[in-house]
Amino acid sequence: MWLVLAWQRLARRASLVWSVTSLLIAMGITLIALRGQIHPWVSFVAANTLMLLAFLMLRHGVLRFVRRPTNSRRLPWLVLVFLATMTALERNGHHTLLASSCALLWGVILLHLAWIIARDLRIEFSPWLARVCALPLVGVALSFAPRALVLANDDSLQVSPGGGLAGALVMCATMLALNLSLVGLMVARIVLRLRHHSDHDPLTGLLNRRSMQTRMTSETTRVARYGGQFALLSIDIDHFKHVNDTRGHPAGDRVLCEVASTLRQLVRQVDSVARVGGEEFWVLLPATDAQGAMHMAQRMRMAVREGPQGVTVSIGVATAPVPTSLETVEALLHRLDDALYRAKREGRDRVILAPAPQEEATV
Repeated sequence: MWLVLAWQRLARRASLVWSVTSLLIAMGITLIALRGQIHPWVSFVAANTLMLLAFLMLRHGVLRFVRRPTNSRRLPWLVLVFLATMTALERNGHHTLLASSCALLWGVILLHLAWIIARDLRIEFSPWLARVCALPLVGVALSFAPRALVLANDDSLQVSPGGGLAGALVMCATMLALNLSLVGLMVARIVLRLRHHSDHDPLTGLLNRRSMQTRMTSETTRVARYGGQFALLSIDIDHFKHVNDTRGHPAGDRVLCEVASTLRQLVRQVDSVARVGGEEFWVLLPATDAQGAMHMAQRMRMAVREGPQGVTVSIGVATAPVPTSLETVEALLHRLDDALYRAKREGRDRVILAPAPQEEATV
């Protein structure tokens, strides 16, 4: 399964690592199942060494998935120390101590991986979703605690052929749950990326028109219920066609990305910025009156003008009336368009405030 996902380029590096993890786990479980039929060193020491390698590869894959750097310089020494310790326990006949210690070690490693996922994916996934994705790993990790207690009191680990079969079956179920939790991580990332692509402009990374209209509707509903005011800015790059014709479309794309970056840096966290088509952008400013909106618009106009791309913008500004029931969203957008067109007619590189409904125009 992991090889197929890697072939389809779904978290390719992590999938390749987890395919090796699955192979090592399968080999380790096979040796555990053969306890009582093969040499104890092989069924205890070699089996658990393979499981250690598997969990180390699992950790390596998780670090790849969360895009953290990996350092494998100490891994050979860690494996050698583990191998020597397990060999000493096996030669002294401490098979129960060996098996229970390994079970606890696997649980600790999984708890560490759950912490990495919850911490490093909180921005990409959001904090609550990162914690939800980490919970299955926590559950699998905690399942090793009772297993360690059982193994510590089991004197029949290698008494009869097939004595390790029950343990192997438990490990199979545990590893299946572990793999399902990793698949859950993959699915969560795919769903979030699909949602992002459906709501955002692929070139600039800003919201698209549909997503912005949804936010405008929500803001209108909120203001109608709780009161307040919001403003909307329509920003259009001046003479953008001339930029494409004289400097080429790649240069035009750079201009769009630069303007988008400038707008994104100036807005507050509660504000929304969208590219709604061509060279036009919208900015939604909650809890903002006409004076505040004009101030923000002027800041944006000057910031773009002083940018490295050498372009200017025309900006139309409209504020939602109080109460909002006086005007529909469509009527608000119509006033906004009129203000933007007026800014262009009057020479561009300027900000025009749309008149309130049934009022005289204000510049």
